Amino acid sequence: MAKWWQLTAVGVLGLVLGLAFGLWGPFRGMRAAVVDLDRVFKESALAQEYQKKLDAEAKAREAAMAKITDTKERLAKAEEYRQELTELQQKYRNEVLTALDKVLAELARRRGLEVVYVRGAAVRYAGIDLTEEAIRRLK
Repeated sequence: MAKWWQLTAVGVLGLVLGLAFGLWGPFRGMRAAVVDLDRVFKESALAQEYQKKLDAEAKAREAAMAKITDTKERLAKAEEYRQELTELQQKYRNEVLTALDKVLAELARRRGLEVVYVRGAAVRYAGIDLTEEAIRRLK
């Protein structure tokens, strides 16, 4: 007669194998690719254009700040400008991400991909890297 720990060990092993093959089975053969968002934001023409606009806005606000002599007013304007620039930066970032989504959807469709991951801590390797082509298409 089997002892309780043997039955438990067999049960746990069965559970682990069942979960491993049950969960990973559907992902076998899945075509996936990766895109590096840091590179897209540094190298794409669209992101660079938005960065130039953001820099110009920051420079204009700095010039306006230089004309304010009252300390209280200067602090209030500095906070207002900081908030405005943060909102503008977020708006531009969202516009780049929206354009990138469209580009990646088209690339994934044409290449028969089922998943496109964002390169980061969780993605160590992907056989197909769409970053270069995405950067070229973001104009």
